[in-house]
Amino acid sequence: MVRIPPPLPIFKANNMEFTRYLLKSISWRVVGIIVTGSVALLVTGSLALAGSIVGIDATIKIIIFMVHEWLWERKERARNKSTQAILSTD
Repeated sequence: MVRIPPPLPIFKANNMEFTRYLLKSISWRVVGIIVTGSVALLVTGSLALAGSIVGIDATIKIIIFMVHEWLWERKERARNKSTQAILSTD
């Protein structure tokens, strides 16, 4: 039987598993890096310039994705609190 390891609990803040978001961000960015790098290389013709563009692009998008996930999680938690409050008044 295949055992799936538990998520990496590197650190948590406000009960959020940032490790999960970071790993999701990185895996998605690998796809983005390939696309961005290919386009940058075709447009610039320079491997060094394309590499710089990819590095900056990946860093910014990982951070933005993590903030995006955090905001969605906050929204979900607020909705769950509201639902629990409504159900507890009945």
